[in-house]
Amino acid sequence: MYTSNLIQLLQMLNGTRKNWVVYISSSQADAFRTGEPWEARLSLTEGRVTCRIWSTVDRRLLLSNEEAIRWLADLPQFVWRLETTISPQGSQETLLPWIPQRVEQVEKTAINALSREQRQILGLVDGRRTAKEIATILQQPLDALEKVLDDLRARGFIRQ
Repeated sequence: MYTSNLIQLLQMLNGTRKNWVVYISSSQADAFRTGEPWEARLSLTEGRVTCRIWSTVDRRLLLSNEEAIRWLADLPQFVWRLETTISPQGSQETLLPWIPQRVEQVEKTAINALSREQRQILGLVDGRRTAKEIATILQQPLDALEKVLDDLRARGFIRQ
């Protein structure tokens, strides 16, 4: 299906009072900012929207949540497909698994400037654990952990 309005799509799905997972891709053969083909996943769970855009070449995370939604909202047109409905309990497990990896060289002074929580999370990033596994170890909600991981990625400590 085609639409040129992300807001209408979200309102339509939210109006059903169900939980949805929607995959989005560009309607043309264009690519993301870096020239990479991409795909996005929107999860609408209990009225809350989470979003990830990743490279279809190497599955690297390109944008997430608010930044990803803003970028999608600016697209002139896109193709979307409704993949499945999800339950609130299963919603976290159906998200694209994020396996954060540390950046090889990080200055010790930069690490010391992190909060205790950020250092604790960074210490569990080993390139094998998923974000969900780290959240389980720390007994934190996945969305809270993903915000910290997004911040660590933006600051250059980790990559996907």
